[in-house]
Amino acid sequence: MTTKGPTVAFIAHTLLILTYLLIPLSDSSKTYAQQVVKYPSLPATHSISNTATVGATSSVSLFGYATKYALVTLESNINIGTTMAKEDGEFRFSNVSIPHNTSEICLSYTDSSGNTSSSTCVPFSETYYGYSIGPIVLSPTITLLEAVKDVGEAMEIQGWAIPNQPVRLYTFSDNIVTWGSFLAPHKVHAIPPIETVADEHGHYTYSFKSETAQAVRIYTASSINNLSSDKSPALKADILPFYVIYIRKMALLFRTFVGNMQNILLLLELLLLYILICYYILPQKQRALMLRSSTLVLEKTAIALRSPAALVVKGVRTLLRQPRA
Repeated sequence: MTTKGPTVAFIAHTLLILTYLLIPLSDSSKTYAQQVVKYPSLPATHSISNTATVGATSSVSLFGYATKYALVTLESNINIGTTMAKEDGEFRFSNVSIPHNTSEICLSYTDSSGNTSSSTCVPFSETYYGYSIGPIVLSPTITLLEAVKDVGEAMEIQGWAIPNQPVRLYTFSDNIVTWGSFLAPHKVHAIPPIETVADEHGHYTYSFKSETAQAVRIYTASSINNLSSDKSPALKADILPFYVIYIRKMALLFRTFVGNMQNILLLLELLLLYILICYYILPQKQRALMLRSSTLVLEKTAIALRSPAALVVKGVRTLLRQPRA
């Protein structure tokens, strides 16, 4: 009875210590994955599992989501490889070799319009060799048809994201100083996010307009299965009164004029040379040609007068003029 208690206690303590040591080792990669990347107001989107364990000790598998048929690029300090996303936007890198001492791997893609997404980077450790990393949700692409609009005109935003999945537009407004508002306070404020849905091809579009002059910074983010992407590249658009747009256009025209002054002077010199040739040199040549033509006509007339027929006619006229006996 005296040895049973200590033996049970020893076994219990041993199991507790082993549990404490083994559980963190088996779950360390998953715990790390939940803290891999944290973006402001956007949750982490990556996890690591050993469902695709491979024999090569320096390779991993990665999977995630982009837009339909996007060309996805995987790189670290070098370009590691590319793959094509499927129709639903899913992509996969199977058993790709990652160089040793790599601390970070990044993914981006090029959509069907040639636009490139922002890079989504994941910290990497050699302990991940042989594992599958994902899903990694890549950010949408974004474009503006026109970066400057008049107050009240619609501004169109478009891009590519995961097909049939929501896209959120984040907008930050910065007041612009215009006539009569020089004493107004300078304000920057966030506009509530706007949500739209990409179509079956992954294309999304959204139009908005403003009745006040402001500078707007816009970026987007997509999500799938409650996993959000990083933000897209941020674009800047200006919504201005018509007179400010007119002043900007005139200033641009003036800068263009000044920047091309040398070419303009060269064109003016060529134009002046053309005028001199047309009004001074060519008329003299034409007068010389006319004089030469007149000379040729006179010569031909003289030759005609010396012909036999002309001599006969001249003789007849002479006889007729003689007095009769």
